[in-house]
Formats: sequence, C-alpha cells, structure tokens
Amino acid sequence: MAGVKISALPALLSTTLADIYPTVQSGVTYKVTLAQLLEHAVSNQAVRLATTGALTATYSNGTAGVGATLTNSGALAALSIDGTATVAGDRVLVKNQASALQNGVYTVTTIGDGVTAWILTRATDYDEAGDIDQGDFFTVGAGTANGKTQWLQVDAGPFTMGTTAINFESNVIAGTGITKTNNTVALTIPIALANGGTNKVMVASNGAIVYSDADSLELSAVGAAGQVFQSNGAGAPTWSTPTYPSASGSAGQLIRSDGTNNLYTTLTFPDTVAINSILFANISNNIGPIAPALSSVLISNALSTGVPSWSGAMANGNLIIGSTGAAPVVASLTAGANITITPGAGSITIASSGNMTWSEATGATQVITVNNGYIANRGGGVAFSLPAASAVGDIFSIVGLLGIWSITQGAGQQISVGAVSTTVGAAGTLTAAAASDSANFVCTVANLSWQVIGGPQTAGFVLA
Repeated sequence: MAGVKISALPALLSTTLADIYPTVQSGVTYKVTLAQLLEHAVSNQAVRLATTGALTATYSNGTAGVGATLTNSGALAALSIDGTATVAGDRVLVKNQASALQNGVYTVTTIGDGVTAWILTRATDYDEAGDIDQGDFFTVGAGTANGKTQWLQVDAGPFTMGTTAINFESNVIAGTGITKTNNTVALTIPIALANGGTNKVMVASNGAIVYSDADSLELSAVGAAGQVFQSNGAGAPTWSTPTYPSASGSAGQLIRSDGTNNLYTTLTFPDTVAINSILFANISNNIGPIAPALSSVLISNALSTGVPSWSGAMANGNLIIGSTGAAPVVASLTAGANITITPGAGSITIASSGNMTWSEATGATQVITVNNGYIANRGGGVAFSLPAASAVGDIFSIVGLLGIWSITQGAGQQISVGAVSTTVGAAGTLTAAAASDSANFVCTVANLSWQVIGGPQTAGFVLA
C-alpha cells in the first residue's frame, strides 16, 4: 500500500458493522470494525421508542444484567409504547419504572398478544455496568410524546446491574417559572408575582380592571357605563354606585349630583374671578362675578331685572333708602322740627330738640335762642331780646329769680298775652311785674309773632 494515495482507492459501495477499517494510534496501524468506529462517533445508538410511564412488568436481572428482562405482568396484549405498536428488535428506552434499577435500554424480544406476555430484554450494548456512564445520550425516533426527543443518563455510578438506580432526564432543563414534562417545556401556571405574573389563573373579561390583593393579581367585576373605580383602603376596590359623564362638558360647566348620578350643570362658571368678587346667575343662566367695591352695599338695580350692583361708597350716617319702581339709593336722614340728627362713623344719633337746655342769665342783656330756657338772676334785671329767626312751634322759657326781667323786640316782631299784645316793632316790650314772674313762649308766626302760654305768677306782665 506504500505510495498509494487515499484518493486513488476505490469507493466502498456498502458497509456492514463487521467491515474492517485501518486506524492509526501512536504510529501503530490497527484494524477496527464499523461498530467500533460508531461507538466513538456517537455517544450511544438511537432508540425507536421511550416509555412515558411505568410498565406493569416483572423484572429478572439475568446474569449481572446480561439477559435481564421485563416481562408483562398485567393484562395480556401486544406491546405498544407511547402510542406506537412495537415490532421485534425495536430498541426501547425504559426510563419511568418505579424501581429505577429496572431502567435502561431494552430490545423487544417478544411482542406478545392476548395469550402471550410481551418481553423486553436489556440491549447487549447497555446490559453491563461498564456500558453505563453519566451523560450517555439517546435520541428517540418515534412516539406520540417522546418522538424526536433526547435523554441523558444522569447518575454517576459506579453501577451494579439490578441494584443501582439508572435515571434519565430530558436534555432540556426547566428554569424558574418553567415546567418540563419529558421533553415538553411549558410555563408554570399561574406565573408568580415575583416573575412578573399574576400568581393566579385569570380569565379574560372585557371591561374588568386588574388590581392586587395580598398575594396575587385579581380581575374586578365589569362596571356599568359611567362608573368609576374606587379604592376601599386596604379592601378590594369596587365600582362607584353613581355614574359620571363619559365626555367633556362645555367650557365652564361643573359636575353635580342629581341625587342618583353625576351630571354636568346647565349653568357655567368662570375660570377665575378677582379676589372678594361675588358670583351671581345672570340673564344668560350663567354664573358671573361682580367686582368688589369699597364701603358699598349690594343693591338690586331695577325691579324688572333685579341685576345686583354696588351702591357706591357710603359716608357717615348714609342709609340705603328704597324708591318705588327704581333702584334703592344712598341717602341721609333729614331732621324735622325739634329733632337733631348727628351722623357718625357707623352710627346716627337722633335727639329731640323740644327738651330745652337751661342756662342762667346774669348779664344785663341776653339774646334768646329758640328751644332754650333761661333763669333771670341779676339784681338790676336782665333785658332779654327775641331771636331774629324762629319757626312756628319754636319755644323758649324764662324763670325769674332776682331782679325784674324784660323782653325787647326786633323790627316787625310782637308778643301777645291772651288778647293783649305789645306794640309791633322795636318800640314794643314785655316786662315782668315781679322778680319771680315766669312764662313760656311759643312762635306763632315764623320770625315775628310769639304767644305767652304760661301766665305770670303775680299781678301780670307790663306790655308796652
């Protein structure tokens, strides 16, 4: 063979497991069979089927595993595994026995039927302790559940056939939140909250809202149209009993209760108003502001519309006075006869001027002031003179104490005592007859005429 190129060798048209091939190790050429080459090319020979549950069978360990069998101990029938009928010679991965020492790779030696028990015999390449290693890898070719799946032998050994457990697991490892059945991977249901799930199996419901309770997410009941979702504190949230509008109202409208549900008001309200403004409903059925005014009173400006407005600033003693058919106005009180009115800051003082103020006359002359009383107290007498201005009803009084008092007149003035009168004008006088004479006088003609209404206490007055 020296000098022959490998490319010049003839092609091999067919092979069997018994064919011999050369191989070189450490410079030495050896002969190997195809079976030996395959043993190094792949981990283990594939199996056609794999069990999905424990087989009802009796185990016999053979000779240290060689020739070991599983024989049907249940109802007699042809052997079917993973939904697939078996044929003689099928390689089967047995991985679900309750006693794991029975697990391994078997060959179907008897299919069985209604009168004959089926028999599985350990495969000759996996029936001794030396055949079994941790990590042995098997591909399943057929079957409803296990077809096209891969399985690993996971025990480290050492193995004693018929004593040591032999376990197989799928080469797919289930992580957090994942379940694995044989070679089927699925989500763990429900998904935990910690993994972003609900921790609860939830059914979709259009209109429900998701909320959390102590340990899971929940779906609320479906609310009615217009209801709002409300917190109940630490309790489960619920839908409100009243409903609310689903669309926006007009500018300035507010939401108010009608006793059952919440609706937009017909009235509109301003967005902002000046500080201290007053709001009122105007003729357009809208709420509008009245700007503030200092030291004023709010009044209705007319009987027909009643629109309110401020009266304007009010001075001391001003009042709001009504006016028939017109707006009330700011006005002051007017003093009548014998009345005095004194306005103040937040007050009005009204007094009667008919209660005379008395004073002592001690001088030779004394001008009389209406609505006053005088006590004549001068040894040489007091000459009183009538007031130049007086109104009908004005009064004054003189009480004699010391000296003879008299009253002089101005132009056109006159004093009457009963039917007797003084001379008209400055020439006329009235003189007391005695120092103790007293009298009351009342104006009968404005500025001019006076009448004595209380007579003298002695012989009478002297009129000139």
